[in-house]
Amino acid sequence: MAKERKKVFIIAEAGSNWRAGAPRRDLRQAKALIEVAAAAGADAVKFQTYRAETVYVPNAGDSDYLSESGMKESITDIFDDLSMPYEMIPELARYCKECGLEFMSTPFSIPDA
Repeated sequence: MAKERKKVFIIAEAGSNWRAGAPRRDLRQAKALIEVAAAAGADAVKFQTYRAETVYVPNAGDSDYLSESGMKESITDIFDDLSMPYEMIPELARYCKECGLEFMSTPFSIPDA
């Protein structure tokens, strides 16, 4: 009896790499990541949904490894800067569908889900 072959489901991790510095550039960067994932043959692309206040306490301080590389901002400020606006999520989900991909995002807290 022939064994059924199952397809591997490939998830491209976009994470926080969508951040380009300004809202219009951020959206273009996120869409570019989706396009690259589609071109690479991925089945889905996954972002991250979080808010600094749900990840760190307000006085969390600096990140040792980031401080060593020259980033002196508090970890809370860094995460605040990298948090994807909730309004982008439906637009990116639609764009994934247009590109033939499933949209995914890892929520870091219950409100983020």
